[in-house]
Amino acid sequence: MNAPDYAHWHGFFQVFQVYQDMENIYNKRLKTGKVEEYSPVISSAPY
Repeated sequence: MNAPDYAHWHGFFQVFQVYQDMENIYNKRLKTGKVEEYSPVISSAPY
């Protein structure tokens, strides 16, 4: 990958992954009506 592709993939992809993680946490909290005692840590590392 050249610079523009790399910057897009490694910028947007991580942001989208964090968004999905946050959405999953939000939906779980709505379903259970509880906020977990220890929230999962969102890592910025590649998956």
